[in-house]
Amino acid sequence: MNLPILESTSELSCEAKEEVESLTLRLAKTQQQLTIIENKLRYALKNKSKKRPRVKLDQNALILDLLKYVQVEGSGNADGRDSNDKEEHESNTDHSD
Repeated sequence: MNLPILESTSELSCEAKEEVESLTLRLAKTQQQLTIIENKLRYALKNKSKKRPRVKLDQNALILDLLKYVQVEGSGNADGRDSNDKEEHESNTDHSD
């Protein structure tokens, strides 16, 4: 997916400029991590056909890596709950005997 490149930020507010810079940095980091994950997958698949592969394809670890780098900020945890859910649950739980 090719996104249009912002040529100039001169007409944007200061807050919008900071947001553009922040998103640009996050995008660069995500692209870097996706390249690393892609290389791990290629290496694992290449070695899969050998009798004793050096790398085993750990799908769960790769999925967790992907989730870590593509999760949208403020969207809660990967399990679908917000980080506040645990505290709320604990405060609503009666532990008396």
